[in-house]
Amino acid sequence: MKKEYITTPILFGISLAIAYIFYLLWRPFFVPIAWAVVFGILFYPLNLRLRTRIPHRGSSAAIMTALVIVILVVPMVVLGILLVAEVVNTYNLIQQWFNGQVYDQMVQFFQGPFLSRLQERIGNIIDLKSIDLFSVISSVMQRLSRFAVAQVTDIVQNFSRTLFSFILMLFTLFYFFKDGDQITAFIRSLLPLSPDRREQIGHRFSEVIIATVVGDLLVALLQGFLGGVAFWILGIPSPVFWGALMAFLSILPVVGAPIVYIPAGVILIAQHQAVRGIILLIWGTLVVSQIDNFLRPILISGRTKLHTLVLFFSILGGIYVFGFLGIIMGPVIAALLLTVLQIYREEVVMEPAELPAETGSMDTSTTGE
Repeated sequence: MKKEYITTPILFGISLAIAYIFYLLWRPFFVPIAWAVVFGILFYPLNLRLRTRIPHRGSSAAIMTALVIVILVVPMVVLGILLVAEVVNTYNLIQQWFNGQVYDQMVQFFQGPFLSRLQERIGNIIDLKSIDLFSVISSVMQRLSRFAVAQVTDIVQNFSRTLFSFILMLFTLFYFFKDGDQITAFIRSLLPLSPDRREQIGHRFSEVIIATVVGDLLVALLQGFLGGVAFWILGIPSPVFWGALMAFLSILPVVGAPIVYIPAGVILIAQHQAVRGIILLIWGTLVVSQIDNFLRPILISGRTKLHTLVLFFSILGGIYVFGFLGIIMGPVIAALLLTVLQIYREEVVMEPAELPAETGSMDTSTTGE
């Protein structure tokens, strides 16, 4: 028996054992490292530009890290101050609503002549009497407020841990700005693929991250801003809170901002403020929701080349596994898997492979590589 037949499996086993121990060492810091990777990719073009003017890698990396701090921290601090001031008041207000006069008004509305006339018209399609719409809407509003309060409370209670993770992220990000190209080249050299395939996977990884972050962020900011402005103009309490909640919910495809503005509009109508309620429902349907329908396929689904069904469950599964980071990691993992399967089919099965596309969706064949 040749010597390499013995040494190769032993070396492979030792390598796996050491890699597993290395994984255990790094696992507690996965989230800040992953966020550093995300921001490193997002700001990589700007980092390259700065490096042409400031050749010293350490200096340019320090400037870029400081820039990220300004871009991230200032808006988060301002929004955080506004939210903390509103979130508890909003929760208490909702509790008062459903324990006082609003409760009676809602019950009268859902048992009144409006729904009776509506039942007469659509009774052949759906039996509204079998659905307790008031319970559904009140439950949704109360659960949303509880969820928001829980999230803010968790952030406040775990502030030291969050601050520590943020510092670790910045520390890691500095070295990604400084030596990111060398780190990327080393990782790519470990892939048992041709240079073209390595480039394809690397390009796909960065493309999905950029599309997901930029697309989700832009859609969320627009929907949250326009929804919050509508709440403010119509005199609905805590517009910053509801706008922020709509922005967060808009990250989830299919779900989104309607969970907030539809119950709010119905509550206004039930309070005999039909004009305000109808205006809110029309604004939400024709403006807020249409931003999601128009921009998301262009910025996210089209650029990532992921079917909406795959994107939806990837985001939900990512949030379940990774928390808020899963909004990005879910689509990235799904896209990498489909890319690897595409390479396998082309290299092993020897058949051209195209990623599953939506019927009737926009042509994305010109995007990407």
